[in-house]
Amino acid sequence: MFLLYFTFADKRQNGENWFDVDRFHAECKRILVPDGFAVILANERTYDAFTRKQHELCLKHCPGFTSLSHGIEKVCLHADRFFNGEYKLERYDFPIYYSKESFISRSLSSSYAPEAGSNGHEAYVRELKLLSDEYFDGEEMIVASSTVILWGRIR
Repeated sequence: MFLLYFTFADKRQNGENWFDVDRFHAECKRILVPDGFAVILANERTYDAFTRKQHELCLKHCPGFTSLSHGIEKVCLHADRFFNGEYKLERYDFPIYYSKESFISRSLSSSYAPEAGSNGHEAYVRELKLLSDEYFDGEEMIVASSTVILWGRIR
């Protein structure tokens, strides 16, 4: 039996606390057969020139922002303890395709983005548009990303 854990956050969550290692480990032990497998699946942005600029923009305008890597570094930090030292880690290229509008919309839907009408929202949108203008080439923008999979037995 496998248990999949897909990483995502909504506006009510802070990106730093979405993965509670101890609670998730206890839940895996509770619902899995003995020595069952758990799989953690997350997306990770590649920190190229575009993403570094977006990161700086988020630091400037988004209270609570820490990273565009969706918390995978926290998962990897605790993976050894979570899987008792026995797990596999795999990465697969998974580029994300955006139009200018979908990039801005996705950026504004992040848990750390300033809400419409709040202090800093308009400046954030303005700078997102400038960033997309700088890197947008034609119909779509391709953002380098990968899917990260960690899996192993839960003991």
